[in-house]
Amino acid sequence: MDKIQNIETLICETAILLEKFGETSWASAIRSFGDEIFALKGAERGQSIRKFLRIFSGSGSFSDLVLTMKGNTPLDINDRFSYLKREIHKCLLKML
Repeated sequence: MDKIQNIETLICETAILLEKFGETSWASAIRSFGDEIFALKGAERGQSIRKFLRIFSGSGSFSDLVLTMKGNTPLDINDRFSYLKREIHKCLLKML
């Protein structure tokens, strides 16, 4: 699987999880960043990747997000979610 296909799969699964847990703004943002990366080439793609990477840093960042539903934090789902976030971040760095 090439880098684009891999990150596309990761973004899709992440967005689905986010939507399932009512995090529609995050899901929309993740999908938008992904669409932008897939549509661009060269230096423009690099700029888009750097912009995407910024959501992973700072207080209240995507990295800090934990999925909860009705006050419950399902550990198995959050373990998968953490894995997806790490893998997206790694793939983005490799694409630079």
